[in-house]
Amino acid sequence: MRALAKPRLYAVVLAGFASFAVTIAAVGLFGVLSHNVAQRAREIGVRTALGARPSDVVRLVLRHVVLVAAAGIACGLWTAYALSRLLGTVLYGVNPHDLASFAAVGIALAVVAAVASVVPARRAARLDPWQVLR
Repeated sequence: MRALAKPRLYAVVLAGFASFAVTIAAVGLFGVLSHNVAQRAREIGVRTALGARPSDVVRLVLRHVVLVAAAGIACGLWTAYALSRLLGTVLYGVNPHDLASFAAVGIALAVVAAVASVVPARRAARLDPWQVLR
């Protein structure tokens, strides 16, 4: 049991840092998207005044989310792959270049990005063009 104490501590600490990092990423993405919607409020108001439906506005915001999230996930996965040899000594039962682990992380971060984009997209769809264009 004592032989597993140090690896268990490493696993708990890494899991804590990972969950903190995902939380920070979600809050940061939410902030960036909210700021982007606020910056583009006039454009969205003009689009709405010219006949854009709320679904079109949501699609516009989500398209931006997909581009930002895909670029971030791709850069992060590439960096993680490049630096995975450094963590290879603390991984037990997992290959440092395990494709399933990288895919799971990419999918999890895509889900976090989707959840973080719901509120700004709905806020953009509910913008009143007359108030924005004043």
